[in-house]
Amino acid sequence: MVRFILVRHGETDYNRQKRIMGWKAIPLNDRGKQQAHLLGKRLAEEYLSSVTHVFSSDLLRAQQTTQILYQYLPATLPLTYLDGLRERKWGSFEGKTIDELRREYQRTYNIAPPDAETRETFYHRCIKTFQQIESWKEWRNQTIVLIVTHGGTIRQLLRGLLKTSSELGGSFPASINNCSITIIKHKKLEESQSNDPKFIYILEKLNDTCHLS
Repeated sequence: MVRFILVRHGETDYNRQKRIMGWKAIPLNDRGKQQAHLLGKRLAEEYLSSVTHVFSSDLLRAQQTTQILYQYLPATLPLTYLDGLRERKWGSFEGKTIDELRREYQRTYNIAPPDAETRETFYHRCIKTFQQIESWKEWRNQTIVLIVTHGGTIRQLLRGLLKTSSELGGSFPASINNCSITIIKHKKLEESQSNDPKFIYILEKLNDTCHLS
């Protein structure tokens, strides 16, 4: 059984202002840095001995979160940045608040502009990237893989891995807070006739923020 720890990046000023970030290079604010330190301490206390690889979105806020986490993780722990772990691209909506969108476009960001990723394109990118991580190597039993990414990306992964109905707004219906921990267990069930292993994904933790209180 392999565990995947899904971590959302720390807070940014855009988060506080409720602005759409998408692919914009927005740094962590002071609170976001503090959140990342608290998360790093918890990871070191509870999961350090089993973490074998770290994957991170290459967007600035995720990179900065990862760099802080490495103050509590072994420097030799492999780290790979993947652009497939990015948040959804929102194009011309990026940098705007929901109220601004309502005033300017008479709509919310539930309807994307032409230069944005569609919801389904985003979903398939997230799932493809997770499959890439799964097949990166032959992960040993009891291994933990740490993934530092974004709230939208985590919800799409949960939607796909847990087979959540797309009728529930097109993503997993849950809040994913900054520097929260969500854990998915990847458990092998049996061998199929074609010798391809069958797996089940189990949600172990969802949006756990006890280390931030």
